[in-house]
Amino acid sequence: MAIYTEILQGGTNSHGVTVEDFNAFATDFLENGVVGAITNTAGVSPATGAFALNEQGTPDMTLACTAGIAYVLGTPTSGVSQRLRVNLSANQNVTIASNATGGTRYDWVYISLDAAKMKDPAVGADDVATLVTSRSTSASSDDGTPPTFGYCIAVITVANGASTILNASISDKRQQLIPVADASIKNEKLSTTAGEPGGVWKDWTPTFTNLTVSAGNAVLTYAKYTVIGKTCHFRLKVTCAGANVGTAPVFTLPLQAAATVAVTEVIGGAAFTDAGNATWYGPLQIASSTTAGLVVLNGGGSYTNTVPISALIPFTWGNTDYIVASGTYEAA
Repeated sequence: MAIYTEILQGGTNSHGVTVEDFNAFATDFLENGVVGAITNTAGVSPATGAFALNEQGTPDMTLACTAGIAYVLGTPTSGVSQRLRVNLSANQNVTIASNATGGTRYDWVYISLDAAKMKDPAVGADDVATLVTSRSTSASSDDGTPPTFGYCIAVITVANGASTILNASISDKRQQLIPVADASIKNEKLSTTAGEPGGVWKDWTPTFTNLTVSAGNAVLTYAKYTVIGKTCHFRLKVTCAGANVGTAPVFTLPLQAAATVAVTEVIGGAAFTDAGNATWYGPLQIASSTTAGLVVLNGGGSYTNTVPISALIPFTWGNTDYIVASGTYEAA
């Protein structure tokens, strides 16, 4: 057993510098990602920066990939894990195959490293990294043929029979690597679930049970969420229109909750406002791994408990009465 140090040059017993030694800082401290500033529009193209994918000027089934530098982890055949600096020296096109499956498919676009070429590259080392696609039935996980060593830069929604790919169908999955000035390390720089930009509150459409939210009935005023790491934050407001509230309403969460989040666990709070009169409050509770239930505090007994809201609880609902709820929980 021994403790070794690496990269010792000069003097007695000078050591040669191996690829593992030379690459140690990149392997130990960097994640996969691109170098330099990147932008997109609410998570989709148009995008800028290294390895940005955008629709063509005249849209077709090829996408334009912007030149730039990325770091991607791979292991050469019979070698050790290392993070390679990949340099796309000029803009390049990525072709998206046609889709005749009868349903929507999702092409995951990767910077892919070839293990054999990592060991024995061409003289110019221009055959180690390529841009490849993997067709999946899911936008959230690649069930196609992802590369062994690769970094996903985008997920493309490919409609059945599509003849063009537009920016709205290009979900940007890149992350910016250092250097980032300390003053720029803000919430929007954080890495989040599925590569979404941290700090961006996105719309979602919850499904309600025992609460009629449709044309001519209650109205979903807003429903927003954001995800940082595995933590999901959300908020919503429903404006009622009379007798649209049933007994024990529940609504679907933006993301499925982790298995460790127990049913009845309190993940936030809700307020029930009789417009122009008063407001009642209650905890927001997990009803299942995908739903939360609306209950109100009941102070009528020796101890405070909760009861589900209904058409008459905590008051008789009328036009312009409303429900607001917000919460935070661990996503699956």
